[in-house]
Amino acid sequence: MEFKENTDFDLIGLGEVMLRLSPPNKEKISQSETFEKNAGGSELNVVSGAAMLGIRSAIVTKLPENKMGHFIRNKIRYGNVSDDYIIYDHSPQKRLGVYYYESGAYPRKSSVIYDRANSSFCSLSLDELPEDIYTKTKIFHISSITLALDPSLKETAIKMIHKFHEAGAYISFDVNYRASLWSEEEAKKTVEAIFPYVDFLFVSEETSRRMLQRTGTLEEITEIMSKVSLKQLNAPCIVYNLNGYYDSLKAMLKHMIDMGLSSEERQKGIYFAESLEQITDILCSLKED
Repeated sequence: MEFKENTDFDLIGLGEVMLRLSPPNKEKISQSETFEKNAGGSELNVVSGAAMLGIRSAIVTKLPENKMGHFIRNKIRYGNVSDDYIIYDHSPQKRLGVYYYESGAYPRKSSVIYDRANSSFCSLSLDELPEDIYTKTKIFHISSITLALDPSLKETAIKMIHKFHEAGAYISFDVNYRASLWSEEEAKKTVEAIFPYVDFLFVSEETSRRMLQRTGTLEEITEIMSKVSLKQLNAPCIVYNLNGYYDSLKAMLKHMIDMGLSSEERQKGIYFAESLEQITDILCSLKED
């Protein structure tokens, strides 16, 4: 597997970036008088995590042209993610998707309330993007969340997958199935149609069994890898590579070192284990160190 050379970016992601509102101090949404605001989104988490590992990353999204859109843009920039491909919505209907996140406090689980219908992102179209974007990256990342939000957006996203593929970029796809957005039957039909274009596939074991009838999401994996790389976690990241399930991820990380996009020092603390015995050996060796 060889990546394209001389591209502006190593990774470009497509996805909705929303305003996240969270009560402080693990308070309940129904009781809190204040909310802390931040930017959130599955694909943003992936490209931000990659940027923390030293990978040149950008995101394609559409934001309302107002102060809230500018707030999200600034948050994206703060994470060292390029805003070159942010499109701004000037229409009277412009709006930013919002979700309310309530942190769990045992035994109460965390919960999320979405308010994202008819957001500016759903109106994104191909003619708003520069034609040369498809030659600007080694990897294009997308999740099925984008495909589920709106029929017109789904058509746009699938065309982008085809165009990036034709331009020689590798396609990274996170199934990340959300039952609240679409049915398993509709998701299965859509996802399987794009599988021939996918080079890096990420799917949870449960989704693989239920929806695809096959046996952590990329978002979760990259978040942990980023924290390990930045020394924010005093623990290793051990990927259980049962039956070669994460071979593509392992190969991608190695190739990034070979291409000078990352380093062994940055990836120190990230391990791939083929068996439970290997996991035990890794933990024992770390304990001895």
